[in-house]
Amino acid sequence: MPVVDRNPLLDGLPAYPLLIVISGPSGVGKDSILNRMRELKVPFHFVVTATDRPMREGERNGYDYHFVTTERFREMISQGELIEWARVYGHYKGIPAFEVRDALASGRDVVLRLDVQGAATVRRLAPDSVLIFVAPGKYGRTPYTPRAAPHGEQCGDRPPPERGAREMERLKRSIIL
Repeated sequence: MPVVDRNPLLDGLPAYPLLIVISGPSGVGKDSILNRMRELKVPFHFVVTATDRPMREGERNGYDYHFVTTERFREMISQGELIEWARVYGHYKGIPAFEVRDALASGRDVVLRLDVQGAATVRRLAPDSVLIFVAPGKYGRTPYTPRAAPHGEQCGDRPPPERGAREMERLKRSIIL
């Protein structure tokens, strides 16, 4: 009888694919990390998030986001098509299950970009996932000022740095660092 928990590399087989979650407070640089990984052609499947917000100039459906209507997003929620979802800055965002399922089934490592709450959900669903929390050097060192988003809008509704500190404390309580 085969041993299920045995590392496949010991038998000359390919390693199990990894589910990697890059998480952290808003504005900490998660997108910059993923963009750099793409530039370097890191051979991961980068999960594309679904959203009901309008597509912005320069964005591509299926690459930047899966752009869907609010009605379709709600259908995705009710039909269990999302691993996790949230309402963020007035719009829905969520991780389509097919993105993760299909990539892992093909043997590819998968990278997700999530906020702390989304990372906690994935950790519950996939305890063997690798969670990476990106934190700024020091919280509260400089006063919070809204920054311009790459699409030219002000991000004044971004949470203040204190929220990031609270998220870090919550993370320390739930994960051994």
